[in-house]
Amino acid sequence: MEPTRNRLAPMLMLVALPVLLLDQLSKHLISSSFELYQTRPLIPGWLDLTYTLNPGAAFSLFATMPEGFRHLFFVVLSIVAIVVSVASAVCTRTTAMATKGVHAIERERWLDKRRPRCSVKPAVSLWVPAVSWRES
Repeated sequence: MEPTRNRLAPMLMLVALPVLLLDQLSKHLISSSFELYQTRPLIPGWLDLTYTLNPGAAFSLFATMPEGFRHLFFVVLSIVAIVVSVASAVCTRTTAMATKGVHAIERERWLDKRRPRCSVKPAVSLWVPAVSWRES
């Protein structure tokens, strides 16, 4: 893995984890201290906080659909997104090795037997000539 990639995950977690915790904490505080549709001014005359519920996704998408359908739809959508993400990561790693050239392919040839084959084609395909490379 590249050094920048190794640093990227912890940096993302340093941002994502506090945002997630603040989001959940604010939802808990609002739901426990407000009545439904109650409004309180945060900055009088300019900014109010109102407690409402959104049973759908972003912008109340699918809010009018039955709860069972929404639940099943979003579970299936999440599973599809995970499968596509994993397949993309595996294919991206394989494509990145090909961009390094024949030397990298020869050096890591033993991985071919262990690496899963990609059925998802990468957006950019690279042609690597079939040349045998040997170190002198």
